[in-house]
Amino acid sequence: MLFFFFTLFAQSIDDFQQHSNTSQEEIDHDSFNMFLQKYTVILRDGRSVVKYKDAKHTKAARDLLNDYINYLKSIPIAHYNKREQLAFWINLYNALTILLVLDHYPVKSIQDINIGFLSFFGPWKQKLIKISGVELSLYDIENNILRTFWKDARIHYALNCASYSCPNLRNQAYKGKDIDLILDRVASLYINHRRGVAVDADNGYLRASKIYKWYSGDFEPSVLEHLKKYARPDLKEALEHRNWIDGYDYDWRLNDFEEPRK
Repeated sequence: MLFFFFTLFAQSIDDFQQHSNTSQEEIDHDSFNMFLQKYTVILRDGRSVVKYKDAKHTKAARDLLNDYINYLKSIPIAHYNKREQLAFWINLYNALTILLVLDHYPVKSIQDINIGFLSFFGPWKQKLIKISGVELSLYDIENNILRTFWKDARIHYALNCASYSCPNLRNQAYKGKDIDLILDRVASLYINHRRGVAVDADNGYLRASKIYKWYSGDFEPSVLEHLKKYARPDLKEALEHRNWIDGYDYDWRLNDFEEPRK
């Protein structure tokens, strides 16, 4: 019986590979854009943070997110081309993550959110949404759909896990028509920020985000070669003759906007 359940689930997930090579139809992400532009802030240090407190207590903000997610749920996603589908799944993941935090705010970290009987896994494996009749978690969207069907390491820079060390949540939704260009841009932004890669000027110690440890197999031909591809001149020079990364870290504090002190 358990084998049948997992086989059925795998077959349902596989259905998300269906797409239209000829479709030019675009998905409307305007409501998510409106939310992101109002409630995300780019700090001077280059990090993106979210005004969770404001959004939590603003009905219009919650309505924007809920309306957007309900709209995505209604879409026959198999009718769209692969670019539109990629934008769909990335935006859905990010919108669900924000809504998840808002539902449990205030929290110090997304890791503190425990929901359902799978709470010992954190919130990522809890089923949050049903798309085309298939119940999905954040884990499903990231690992069983995006990483499995696209096999594009740049996806890691587009998904936001609501944490300090996570790649930035953009203040604009992803759109299929320019997604390849944007993925290159967000990859470069993260790699060239100290959250992604940092080299100590005194001793040359190379520290990288744990993303590159957790998902090392996604970065081909190797993590270091991937980093060099997007590194700006100074960083690229520092990486040029490196054969290993000295250490990894990751800060799970919530990417929460803090009001400036008066």
